[in-house]
Amino acid sequence: MKIAIIGAGPRGIAVADRLVARSEKEKVNVEIKMYDPYPIGGKVWNPMNKLNHSLITNTVVSQVSFFIDDSIENPGPIRQGPSFYEWIQQIAPEYLKGSSVGKTYLDKLDLKENDFAPRGLLGLYQQWFFENIRKQTEKNSSLAYEQTEIKAITPVNQQYKIDFSGTSEKFDFVFMALGYGENKYNDEERTFAEFAKRNKLSYFGPANPSETNLDDIPATQAVIIRGLGLTFFDYMIMLTENRGGKFVQDGEQLKYIASGREPIIFAGSRSGLPLHARGRNQKGPSEEYKPRFFTKNNLKNLKNHTGNLDYNSFFKLFDKEIQYKHYENLIKDPDYSN
Repeated sequence: MKIAIIGAGPRGIAVADRLVARSEKEKVNVEIKMYDPYPIGGKVWNPMNKLNHSLITNTVVSQVSFFIDDSIENPGPIRQGPSFYEWIQQIAPEYLKGSSVGKTYLDKLDLKENDFAPRGLLGLYQQWFFENIRKQTEKNSSLAYEQTEIKAITPVNQQYKIDFSGTSEKFDFVFMALGYGENKYNDEERTFAEFAKRNKLSYFGPANPSETNLDDIPATQAVIIRGLGLTFFDYMIMLTENRGGKFVQDGEQLKYIASGREPIIFAGSRSGLPLHARGRNQKGPSEEYKPRFFTKNNLKNLKNHTGNLDYNSFFKLFDKEIQYKHYENLIKDPDYSN
């Protein structure tokens, strides 16, 4: 059986792991090939992208793992292995020394379990995990990766023909793990881009920030950032810390020390409000909160004869759960009890 996985990011790697685990259990010989124009980990986590030394993940290191556990429904055969945090503590120091790219991340390993790691370091964890999967393949099975771009996929009889540059190959199954695709400008964005071109300004549409060149933006230049989501923080880091500025702790707050090379940033969003700050992590990687009121049965009982939920009833149940958990946490807090 020949299987192609298009995309070598987290989803593609996870699919490869489950295919290898199940084929081993069921004694089925498989030939798996993964394809991606970027290194293992995909373009978002590409450790060769220098910006991924400073742009960070949006999940704390202790909450990231590629190894399946019992918290997943119908996971198939379970293999034990280190979470991202455990890998950083136990394996990464030696593993990173084995490549020129890995060595550049050796100074990024001083992380606590609730810290956020550089994206490139997570890309290296994914590369290590991919190598770990390959070691699990049976004698008559294989897992390979090729850094190349797919040109076309065509159904042929009961198979799929994949075209590369000048060659093609047939597969029995194809898994698409493409991640984020390139965005085409909508009418409004096209208007902005054309306005910028006419007036010799710079306009950067929706894209992966780590692949956007901001070097030509001079210091003190006015810059508008539209949106206050995750991409905003990437651009803020690129225009502040990456230009020599520093955020330092000042009591319970952060203070920014400018380098003088920053532009003047004007930021906003459609709601006019910044997004809520991320709360401090209080759970283990496999820990799951069990609701008391916001349960499947109670939600089912709220449905009317058409099968729909009344919003007010839904919100009351949700609010009840949140309040219950909030006061439970307060009672257990030693500072509050005293």
